[in-house]
Amino acid sequence: MPAIILPQQTGFIQSRSVFNNVLQFQLAHDLLKREHRSGLFLKLDFKSAYDQVDHHVLWCTMRKMGSGDKFIGLIQGLSLGACILIHLNGAFNPRFCIHRGGATRLPLGASPVHDVYGPPHGPPHCPPGATQLSPATHWI
Repeated sequence: MPAIILPQQTGFIQSRSVFNNVLQFQLAHDLLKREHRSGLFLKLDFKSAYDQVDHHVLWCTMRKMGSGDKFIGLIQGLSLGACILIHLNGAFNPRFCIHRGGATRLPLGASPVHDVYGPPHGPPHCPPGATQLSPATHWI
């Protein structure tokens, strides 16, 4: 089993807890408040339902709901896989790479301030009939 379970996976693994994710969020949120900084917390689950949604329809829905091209491009890059450099204790840690179906959890104690490197994408072209999310097997 260790060969197929990533060290970042926390749910349903002996001696690991999904509550670590909640604790990390609280610590990062407290840090931002204490330092009077703003930030963005993004929790993505690429494994389950996400793989069943036609991504083109997802991008179009995000655009119609008012998301900007830069934000949509960030999510597009993360959906294909990306590497993150984490700024921790004054230095960058080695790249932490994520892939579709892989872990997206940051290491414990990581700063919420990080750089995401993903492939560049242009704004999605939305056909007139794309008005809602649908399973990938049932394109509208």
